[in-house]
Amino acid sequence: MVGRKALNSCFLRSYFTGSVFNFRGLQNIGLLYALEPALASIYKDDEQLRAARARYMWHFNTHPLWVPLLLGMFINLEQSVSKEALPSQGMVALKNTACYTLSGIGDSVFSGTLIPLWGIV
Repeated sequence: MVGRKALNSCFLRSYFTGSVFNFRGLQNIGLLYALEPALASIYKDDEQLRAARARYMWHFNTHPLWVPLLLGMFINLEQSVSKEALPSQGMVALKNTACYTLSGIGDSVFSGTLIPLWGIV
């Protein structure tokens, strides 16, 4: 179980996911930075923690407004992986599906609708 302090830390760190943008993994370093307090509280074994970190070192990119929601989802899924209720290989597929789907929705809703509407108002 992830404590309130770790969850608050993850939420505050979620605002910095785009600050370490790189061309190889896009926002992956920022995502790992945001998830670190929760991963450290879920996995006490160094080898399991290293494997969990490796799952998030691949390509990650989404709209910044979805990052707190995705963090909550990833933390919940990591707890399932730690209890062996979900295979760790499925975690990567779920991560990619969720972030790209929400990124497409976020771009169309926020950039295509709300910003022009705000400009008209």
